[in-house]
Amino acid sequence: MWRQDDNGNAFVMRRDLTRDEACALVKDYQARGHRQLYWASPQARD
Repeated sequence: MWRQDDNGNAFVMRRDLTRDEACALVKDYQARGHRQLYWASPQARD
């Protein structure tokens, strides 16, 4: 799960989540009304 702040900086917030878990967290954070952008993206595997 990623977050982009209002300055355009992107940060990984959580790793090793299922897609459903990540999407649920994104919805939760978006519902809080923050100005940041949140999204779920698959992580690269070694």
